[in-house]
Amino acid sequence: MSKKELNRELKCPKCSSKNIGVTEISEAERIWQIEDNSIDEDDAMTDIGFVLRVDGRCWDCKHIWKLRNITQITDLFKDDVVVGVSEQ
Repeated sequence: MSKKELNRELKCPKCSSKNIGVTEISEAERIWQIEDNSIDEDDAMTDIGFVLRVDGRCWDCKHIWKLRNITQITDLFKDDVVVGVSEQ
């Protein structure tokens, strides 16, 4: 697994902590097959849909906020910059 450098410094807007996480919120569908008038609850397909927003979450003060001008997690990455990997 590689780490991607962010194109901005993220911190909590409430307490300024850098101890945060981000969550990509998307719509999803669960699809169940009906056979012989029954549904197997453990046999569902999940189809991840469009990303709705990206939220920030502070692990220190528990504040949650919507990241502005971000439509998906990859919008936070610097272009083609992988941390800890050298080019050959």
